[in-house]
Amino acid sequence: MRKLLFAVACFGLLVLPVMAQNVPPQYLNVTNTDGSLESGWVVGFPTGSSDYFNSRHDGLSGLPIAGASVGSADFGSGTAYPRVGLYDANFTVDATGNTPDLATGTEANNVPGGGAVYNYVYGSFGGNYFPAVEPQHVAAQLPPGDSGLLGIGNDDTSTTLFAGWTLDGYASVSNGGYNFGLNAIVDEIKVLQNLPGSMNSGFYEYLNNADEMGDYTTVTVGAGQFYGVYYVSSRSGVRWQLWLSFLGAPIKKVGPTLFAFPFGGGSFIRAGDFFPVGFGGFTFNFVAIGGIPGVKGTVDISNEVTLITLPDPSCNWGTKDDGTYEGGWVVSIPAGSSDYFNTWYNCLLTPPITTVTDYKLAVMDFGSLATQYPTSGVFGPNYTVDASGWTPDLGNGFGVQPFTYVPLTFVSTSGSLVTNDFVDFPYSTFGTDDVHGVIQFPAGDSGLLGVGGDTTPTPSIAWGTGWTLDGWASPTNRIDGTAGWGMRLGSF
Repeated sequence: MRKLLFAVACFGLLVLPVMAQNVPPQYLNVTNTDGSLESGWVVGFPTGSSDYFNSRHDGLSGLPIAGASVGSADFGSGTAYPRVGLYDANFTVDATGNTPDLATGTEANNVPGGGAVYNYVYGSFGGNYFPAVEPQHVAAQLPPGDSGLLGIGNDDTSTTLFAGWTLDGYASVSNGGYNFGLNAIVDEIKVLQNLPGSMNSGFYEYLNNADEMGDYTTVTVGAGQFYGVYYVSSRSGVRWQLWLSFLGAPIKKVGPTLFAFPFGGGSFIRAGDFFPVGFGGFTFNFVAIGGIPGVKGTVDISNEVTLITLPDPSCNWGTKDDGTYEGGWVVSIPAGSSDYFNTWYNCLLTPPITTVTDYKLAVMDFGSLATQYPTSGVFGPNYTVDASGWTPDLGNGFGVQPFTYVPLTFVSTSGSLVTNDFVDFPYSTFGTDDVHGVIQFPAGDSGLLGVGGDTTPTPSIAWGTGWTLDGWASPTNRIDGTAGWGMRLGSF
């Protein structure tokens, strides 16, 4: 098995935000990933008729499973996964339980790839399915004869449960070692309605700006990262409150009373934001208290959820990665005329920084015909487009010039970053902390010229990276704690 060629062999592509398609609001993914997908994989070229990926899931027996979601790596295939299903383990073929039995279970057919990298797509089973045995496998068939444009997304930073692949439709043991975005979808409201005396399951956390990326009762989050809560009740008309808790008991109310929205015979709410600076280095426990106003006996306390916060980012000037780059990244293939990356340096005015001197970049050139990145430099924020300060203003730049490099340069560590000098300017030039390093991709490039990406950064260092398809006419697409570009500003 191998990754998709070129940017597929070595690149993770940021084309559209990760999100699940057509997933009803009361459904949540049971996932073995952290919600992010860093690479796309296929089994072979061209795709064979028995090429599948699978992901093992424990603890699904007896739960109402409404469908499955696939972390799709779709490079413009225009096609679909012929089979996406939930299957029993085949203990005859594999005593470990790591191989699915495609003759069992239930499935959805011809699930479209979604047309974007990376994009979670949803296949409905047409009704709830209750698996009876453990473990279960979500498996997806790749379209026979495909040239490799439709793959499966893999979470490079997570190694929890078994995930594997086959060339023979699992007539033999699954080949493992990866962590594919193959998730079972649980109907949470039906779970609650089938539990005698239960009213709500409380609130969940979800990641990566995608509210179907799975429920967690413990999460670690850093300043600038997206985080969210999910509350679900088995009844309609519920209002709820969030409380700090200790050993599951509420001790202090946090925030206002909120509505839950009716859906599927119950109600739910999802809400999220970017975690602020000022709360780093703590652990918080929460419960949700919900009930129907004016109706006695309807108040209930949810499960307890733990929020662990990373230390707030320090002013680590010019360094937004851990010094190694695991892959090359581009915005789209072919590159558009307005494809850029940015890194937000929000500590420019903090001494001892006095002067900005140069721009450093992890160039990854796999044989591009381009001889330079068209634009690089240091830019102020566009508060009109984005009041948060995370979006650069390409009309307010210093050190703006093409970024030149030696052809076929390939940078995998910070020690070999390519440096472009520019006329030094004082750190106080912009009069704001919201300053950005920017790099533009050459229009029409076929994905052979990228920027090194740190896919396993410390979030407290790497927060502040982003990308755009429109030259930041709209807010930057933020990448929080999952990718730190190899882009640094020099100073003294």
